[in-house]
Parts: sequence; C-alpha cells; structure tokens
Amino acid sequence: TPEAGIHPYDKGTQVPLTANPAAGWVFDKWVINGTEHTDQQITVTMDANKMATAFFKPETADPPVEEILPPKLDEMLIIGGPGFTIDYIRDFRVKAGAAIGAALQIDPENLFLWMGGTLFNIRSQVYDATLDITWVLDNLEGYWDEDGDWVEWGKLAVGSKDFTESILLGEMTVLLLEDSGYEVEDKTDFGGTFAVREALATGEIDIYWEYTGTALLVFLGYEAPITDPQECYEVVRVEDLENEIVWLDYTPFNSTYTVMMRQEDAEELGIETISDLAEMINAGERPIGDWVFATDKEYAERPDGVEGLQELYGFEFDGVEVVTGTTYAALRDGEFPLSMGFATDGRIAAYDLVNLVDDQSFHPVYNAAPTVRQDTLEEHPDIEQILNQLSPLLDEETMRSLNAEVDVEGREPLEVAEEFLLANDLLEQ
Repeated sequence: TPEAGIHPYDKGTQVPLTANPAAGWVFDKWVINGTEHTDQQITVTMDANKMATAFFKPETADPPVEEILPPKLDEMLIIGGPGFTIDYIRDFRVKAGAAIGAALQIDPENLFLWMGGTLFNIRSQVYDATLDITWVLDNLEGYWDEDGDWVEWGKLAVGSKDFTESILLGEMTVLLLEDSGYEVEDKTDFGGTFAVREALATGEIDIYWEYTGTALLVFLGYEAPITDPQECYEVVRVEDLENEIVWLDYTPFNSTYTVMMRQEDAEELGIETISDLAEMINAGERPIGDWVFATDKEYAERPDGVEGLQELYGFEFDGVEVVTGTTYAALRDGEFPLSMGFATDGRIAAYDLVNLVDDQSFHPVYNAAPTVRQDTLEEHPDIEQILNQLSPLLDEETMRSLNAEVDVEGREPLEVAEEFLLANDLLEQ
C-alpha cells in the first residue's frame, strides 16, 4: 500500500491466501525502505500460471515456477506497476528493483516485482538468472522514496569553469567522490562563471568550486568588496542559502585578480603598485609604448574588472583588448605591456612577470570553496565531509605549484589532481 512506502500504482491485489501454496503467501513482517511494518498482516496472491504464460514457455521453465518462490519471507520489497509486460519497460523495472534492493541491503531472494498482475522474484529464471547488481547500480535512473515519489538517482555531476585552477579543483572533486563510491559525471571545463553557475541553479550540475569574491559582487550584487576572507565567506555562505546553494569550507589560498607587468619593465620604470601605474598613465608618459591592457572576456565585463579598476584608481588604459589565448604568454612575448592574471597562477614566476600591488584594495578576496545544490547535499550529506578534507590543504604556494604543473609543464589536470590527492593520502592507491 502507499502507506507502506510502495508507489501508488503498486498496490497489488490483497486477497485471502489460497489453498495452493505456490499461489500466495502471508508476510508477517514487511520491511520497506528500511521501515518495518509489523502492525498489519499483508496477503499477496501470485498466479504462477499467468506468470509462466506471460514471461516464458511453461514447458521450458527450469526450475518450475513453484520452486522459484519461497513459501514465506521475513523481508521483502515490491516495485513495479500493473500491466507493464512490454520488454523494455519490464527490463527497466527489473534493473531498478535489483538496484534498490541492493541499496537497501535486501537479499535478492526477498526482492519481488509486481507487473501485469504478477508478482515474481528478481532471481527467477524469468530473466536469465541473477542480475549483475553492480551493473544495475551503475545504470539506475531513480527510485521511489517512502512517500511514493520518484527520485532521480543517477550520477553526481561535477562542473568547473574553463581555466586551469578551476578545472584542477573540479577534477579533485570527481576523484574524491568516485573514491567514496559515487558515480560521477565529469563536466569540468564547463564554461565561464555565468554558465557554470546557471548549470548549478538548474540542476545540470550538482557541484562546482566558486570564489567568495565572485559570489559577493556578481551573484549577490554587492558594490563594495570585502577584504577579510572569513567575513566575505560568511556573507556569501548565509545569503546563498536563499538560492538553495550550500558553501562548504573555503581554501586558504586567495586567487584574486591581479594586474601584471613584465618584471624587467616594472623594475626599470619603478612601478610597484597600481597607483604608480595610474600616475604614469595620467602624466602621459609612454616609455614602452601605449598602455594597452590584455584581458580575458570575463574580466572585461565583470563589475570587479576593468571598468571598476579604472574608476577607483582614476585613470584609463590607452586600450583594452580581449585576448582569445592566454594573457600570460601575450604579456611575456611583448604583445602587450600590461595584463590581467590570477595571483595563484604558476606562470607568473615561470614567465618572469610581476603582480602590481593593489594598494587601494579594489579586488575582493577570492577564496575558493565547493558550492553544492542544497537538495543534492540533503540527499548525500557525506559529500560535505568528503570535500572538506581537501580545502585546508590548498594554500597559495600549493595552488600555484599545481597550476604550474599544467600551464608550464604541460601535464593533464586530471593527472596532476590525482597525484596530489594520492600524495596527501586522500585517495587509495
């Protein structure tokens, strides 16, 4: 019955036990979805002949139907719906039933399906003996909960933005969840900030790593940055709950935006801060040519990007050019005198670049943290413990080194992520 946790269509026919012992049984304890029902006696009738006729030729049944089903069960689960005898629906019901039974630790001998007016056991010869439970769990689409509602089970989808650091964090998340027994759909390198956040909001992905400053200014609409890491984190953590998004623990590293120059040029011109740069531009000095700023598309458009930077420091670049490739290589190779970057990028030191000091604190803090859909975390609460063991290990030196392995040494993000997790005993060998 629905009250016992069965889907409303799976009521079955409750009639008195017949004289034929192969036709029906009385269950004095019914365990459904971990809940015992001992306050009612449930009678289930099974028409063995109908079962045999519907699903296989009676003359080839081996063993006979009467021997397939035990006379009494202490624990059972029924899943399915009446009238579903079409092959593809029937097979799905069997797979779903087997997977749910495995998840609830119900012995397959005690797992029954109700279809076409027939109750039959998952291990019967009807479906070519025992199903591979592992394969079934890998391909399960969903299950009915205790309220009789269908819940999509499927994979956890992990996304990331489309730059190295975010991809590395995403790949670490994929590996940790897989190591903990989850089946994960890898959607790292998903796209820019707006695309991946929208994917989280709509349920296309379940998890991705976001930066506190980004959430503060871009998603929550704050106009002024918060420069204290803990304060910024608490603001976005609390306010994003209204969007049904949960922030897990944040990293020690602060991957803030930065304005970069070639170290040789900065030293020769005596430019150490963004204010020094603004003063030289406003004075009309062009010792190394026009002050054209190379940037990616996102920093060119964000409120904490080019426009806000120029407004606070009171100057204008001679030009702003969105670079389709890497801004680091363009700056290194002399294509531009200035470029945006990220403080934790390993290419800054490798390419002999330097970050100008943000002496007026324009850029907010950008500590990273996993952001998880609230419904996903409620369904899988252990995700919090799994991912929170990673965040404290990621300081700025560590993150800069990991980024360099990909961007400078040319290694694959997944390989670098796995190596780091193994070295820190977060993955089994």
